[in-house]
Amino acid sequence: MDSTTTLVAAPPAGRLSALADIAIWFGVLLAWILVIGLFGRALAANPALMWLGAPVQALVFLGVAMVLLRRRGEGWRTVGLAPPVSIRRVAGLIVGGYAAIIAMNATLVLAVFPALGVAPPRLGAFLGITGHPWIFVSWLALAWSSAAVGEELLFRGFLWSRLERLFGGARRAPVPTLVAQAALFGLAHIYQGWGGVLVTGAIGLVLGGVFLAGRRNLVACMVLHGLVDTVSLTAVFLGILPTGAAP
Repeated sequence: MDSTTTLVAAPPAGRLSALADIAIWFGVLLAWILVIGLFGRALAANPALMWLGAPVQALVFLGVAMVLLRRRGEGWRTVGLAPPVSIRRVAGLIVGGYAAIIAMNATLVLAVFPALGVAPPRLGAFLGITGHPWIFVSWLALAWSSAAVGEELLFRGFLWSRLERLFGGARRAPVPTLVAQAALFGLAHIYQGWGGVLVTGAIGLVLGGVFLAGRRNLVACMVLHGLVDTVSLTAVFLGILPTGAAP
């Protein structure tokens, strides 16, 4: 193993076991999307419920993923949660990744959305942030915990490892794994509408690229994810970004 690699070698796991783990995880995701669909109006009318739902969602998905990992004799370190070898590399990946996200979002908002007739992401859950410092701070806390840490552990960590095995291993499957995890990441944000799915899917592509470039270490992904959410929430708080516009 390369001395620069931060991951611990995972125990052998075949495609069938990977498919079973993905099916269980995806079933939980569909159930959650159904719940959001059933109570969507209530959530939109009460941002506090959306705020409470975020950590609940993270705990549910992380709990399912942890159980599945332990069943295979693995842990979070196995899927990328480890100290990075190079802080300089992490910093470079964060800067490059953020620039890529800006470029991709600009392309979506200025060209793709008008061409497809897709509305920008619906950010009604963040209505209460504008001009309210304590609400803003509470959402920042969620952004760096449930989103930056929780979603990276789930999508670029657990889900990536399962998709990679399903598609034939790390050397054979980086591209299909990259695309599949980004698509599922976008789908998990369906409450923002199809515009939100496309934007978060594009962000998922960049985060996946950062994960690969960082030798499958999650630290740069987590920091970049938190930075993107922080900038977006700050723009909403200051009234620069309307809740009907894309982040």
